[in-house]
Amino acid sequence: MKYIEINRKYSEVVSSYLVNGYVINTSTMDGSQGDRAHIDLTNGSEIVRILVRDVRNQSTFTYDVEIIVGKCADKRIAPNSSTQYGTIWNNELEVISAIRYRQISVDRYDEKEYEAAIDQCADQN
Repeated sequence: MKYIEINRKYSEVVSSYLVNGYVINTSTMDGSQGDRAHIDLTNGSEIVRILVRDVRNQSTFTYDVEIIVGKCADKRIAPNSSTQYGTIWNNELEVISAIRYRQISVDRYDEKEYEAAIDQCADQN
């Protein structure tokens, strides 16, 4: 599978939250922790981060791509806040779901191919 399929899956996951009434929570989206992409969404009572990141595969010495959905566990961070404080740390998320795509090949132009998703936990949305 090509990377466009990972983009499609990421879009589907984000869309499913938007359709269920979540809105973008901009005050927590500043900065990056090395992830490829992230978006923070809220339903007014919780903040959910949906992110795409590279994960080193120790057995193949390649980088897999992972889509993580996680809930912000830091009670000091309020949804829809206008304050500047709002750093959500990816490693502190309460993981709701994670899907990993294993890199299986790379061509001479550095385009990578991935195998089908490996669900690591069921999506609860």
